[in-house]
Amino acid sequence: MVLIILLLLQSCVGNSFSSLRSKTAALTDDRIRIMSEVITGIKTIKMNAWEKSFIDLITRLRRKEISKILKSSYLRAMNLASFFAVSKIMIFVTFITNELLDNRITASQVFVVVMLFEALRFSSTLYFPMAIEKVSEAIVSIQRIKNFLSLDEIPQLNTQLPSDGEMMVNMQDFTAFWDEESESPTLKGLSFTVRPGELLTVVGPVGAGKSSLLRALLGELAPSQGKVSVHGRIAYVSQQPWLFPGTVRSNILFGKKYEEERYKEVIKACALEEDLQNLKERDLTVTGDGGTPLSEGQKARVSLARAVYQDADIYLLDDPLSAVDARVSRHLFELCVRQALKEKITILVTHQLQYLKDASQILILKDDKTVERGTYSEFLKSGVDIFSLFEKRNKQPGSSPVLGTPTLIPSLWFGLHRLQTLLKDAVPEDQDTENIQVTLPLEDYLEGKVGFKTYKNYFTAGAGWPLITFLILVNIAAQLRKGIYFGLDEVSLKCQVQTGFQAYSSKKK
Repeated sequence: MVLIILLLLQSCVGNSFSSLRSKTAALTDDRIRIMSEVITGIKTIKMNAWEKSFIDLITRLRRKEISKILKSSYLRAMNLASFFAVSKIMIFVTFITNELLDNRITASQVFVVVMLFEALRFSSTLYFPMAIEKVSEAIVSIQRIKNFLSLDEIPQLNTQLPSDGEMMVNMQDFTAFWDEESESPTLKGLSFTVRPGELLTVVGPVGAGKSSLLRALLGELAPSQGKVSVHGRIAYVSQQPWLFPGTVRSNILFGKKYEEERYKEVIKACALEEDLQNLKERDLTVTGDGGTPLSEGQKARVSLARAVYQDADIYLLDDPLSAVDARVSRHLFELCVRQALKEKITILVTHQLQYLKDASQILILKDDKTVERGTYSEFLKSGVDIFSLFEKRNKQPGSSPVLGTPTLIPSLWFGLHRLQTLLKDAVPEDQDTENIQVTLPLEDYLEGKVGFKTYKNYFTAGAGWPLITFLILVNIAAQLRKGIYFGLDEVSLKCQVQTGFQAYSSKKK
């Protein structure tokens, strides 16, 4: 009877394991996702001194996660305690019940019952609870895998040439969301077609979705409506230039074979000749960690040169002209965009409106949708004043390019948009999340041995001092009990040996 009750209790504990494991996994997912978004937008967080608010937010999430883990640990501790205590309790209850029923107890019965319970000890108090725990966690893991595999498939972007060899970028009635829970789409109803030799310029106010459009062409923003077709090899120049540790030449070649004539043409088209002459070792100068630092304009031109040298079919340029001055900007547009890439499909995101008249097509975005699409001459004939579309935006007060707009790195947009939402939960409601200024002490670090405070924080993270003191006393008592037990056994053994020796000696006499 006791065994049946124990098994039923272990089954209930197993169900608790399943529930706690499911809740812990969900909290862990939330914490990891928010940490990833914080790391992605760390520049913005540092710039606005939001560290304290996000530390509180992450700490609160971590505490919720730890609370579930602690409950699971308590259940495991209870199962382990039952392994040592339940068999004794079962034996005690069995013989007490037998005695209350006035049944005669013999030594043979005691021996058989004790051996039987000891044989059942491992299976009933160790292996059975462990099996229930593992099965419960396995069910939760299988369900999570099932949910993941049941998600909607992201269509693969076709970047290969079709059977007829025609290169093309085609977008029809394209609508997409970075955040599916958002009511307003990131892009809405976009339609255009670009073929080789054409230049499509995408313009619009900050936050209109220009960088998101390029991400959609790269296949990183899945459509919720419409379709996008990209036929050809893509070269992408991001809004934030990047370099890897190495020479300037290796950054431009990017694994391609060095061809001197083509290399010189790319250097000239990207306005890098004068910059390389000013470097000590010219294009063999090492950049990156421990190397010669380059300015943002130089990094932008090296990134552009890297893309041009790849000789791709389609070029997606995310505002490469904003990091350079007017003279270099004109040089890049004339020699690089219009000449070096004249036979390519080029989609240029820019704020330089003076170059629109040279574009094959102009796509004007505003409020995440197409305002106008056509050529510069068509706009003039229809009486559309392109510059007036941006004057209203410049007159709007209080516009903030920090959050919700892709002004730093295109891939940061969604993360920073989420950060603004998360920050509303991390600070009081009566504070403006875009104007928070938190005064923080200077960041410092300690050198030398680990101090007592670190150990104190480590041990008190899971329990308070009263519980820690209780556990220390229990462990000391257990060791004392073990020592006394073995000491008494040793005394008893010595007494038995001495008694036996005396008996043997007297018998011999």
